[in-house]
This record gives sequence, C-alpha cells and structure tokens, in this order.
Amino acid sequence: MAENEVLRRIQEAKKTKSLDLNSMRLLTLPNEVKDIQRLRNINLYRNAFESIPDEILQFNFLENLNMYRNQITEIPKEICQLSNLRYTLIIPLVGNRQIDLRVIKFAGSQYLINIIFSES
Repeated sequence: MAENEVLRRIQEAKKTKSLDLNSMRLLTLPNEVKDIQRLRNINLYRNAFESIPDEILQFNFLENLNMYRNQITEIPKEICQLSNLRYTLIIPLVGNRQIDLRVIKFAGSQYLINIIFSES
C-alpha cells in the first residue's frame, strides 16, 4: 500500500512540480523520482534518510527542500549546486554536530538556510 502511495505521489509531482513524500519511511528515493522534470519542491519530512540523496543534486530548479526528522549526519558540499534554492533547506544533523558552514554558501542574501541541530 505504501509503495503504491509513493508512486501515486511521484506521478502527481510530474504535474505539480512538488514532491511530497513525507512520513513514507523511505531510506532511499525511488528510481521514478529522476523522471520528474523541473521539480521545484521536495518534502521528505519524517523519513529514514541518513544522507541527502545524490538524486536531489540533479534538480536544478529546486527551490525548497525539507528533510526535517530524518537521520542526516552531514551536508555534502555539492548541495551548493542547487543554485535556485530560495526558500528553506531544513536538515537536522544528528550525531556529529560539527559542520563547516562555509560549505553552505549561496550567492546573494535571497537565500534562507535553516540548519537545525537535533537528536531526532
């Protein structure tokens, strides 16, 4: 049932350009996500990701990324490739709380980056 719901949401995102996979207990992104063109919003709230999926770095039009309530331990420097990210990047970091904030640099003050340090 959950797998069917994930696929339904992916199909919907092809039209809306917003992918909402919150609370789906995902460890990885399904392969079908790569077929979404011009994706602007990704909501991966409350899943089981341990890292930011590499596939996310391919969404050049991405404006909003929500990865709150996952198990992220680090933010890759490649996240800076998301040059259209304009709203809020929400990524709690668990475990290792040391992060080089210079990695999270975007040109211009229009970018709002929230990094929430959390144990959950």
